[in-house]
Amino acid sequence: MELCIKYIRERTDPAKISIHVVDNGSEDRSNLRRLFELKESGKVDRIIALPKNMGFSIAFNIAFEETVGDVFCYVSSDCLVQPGWFEAGLDELASDQNIAAVCSNIFLMEENRKLSENDENIELSELYGAIMFIRRKAGVLII
Repeated sequence: MELCIKYIRERTDPAKISIHVVDNGSEDRSNLRRLFELKESGKVDRIIALPKNMGFSIAFNIAFEETVGDVFCYVSSDCLVQPGWFEAGLDELASDQNIAAVCSNIFLMEENRKLSENDENIELSELYGAIMFIRRKAGVLII
């Protein structure tokens, strides 16, 4: 999680983002303490602490509802973003007002391959959730 946040902070214009972390009912109190340290140091803007593990879908939807902005961007805590990642996602959304959401290609380090072997933009019937940009007015909810 910390490395993910570090990469986002280093590789994204700080004026364009606000980092909100959802703690989905972690039972590891040291994890929650570390999150608050990150918030105090300015690396995290807000912590949404859920009282118990609600499952991914509910936690995702709570984060979607409790944040603001024209675009909601979700980054899984085990992802490390590349330079230009944020602009690429926003540019793709801006390219067509009919696009509700964009997900990134994923490089699987342990397998030394990309999830999608070509870097072309393709239409998907469903998103995979490592990194997603969602146009808020599309009202997308994860179930």
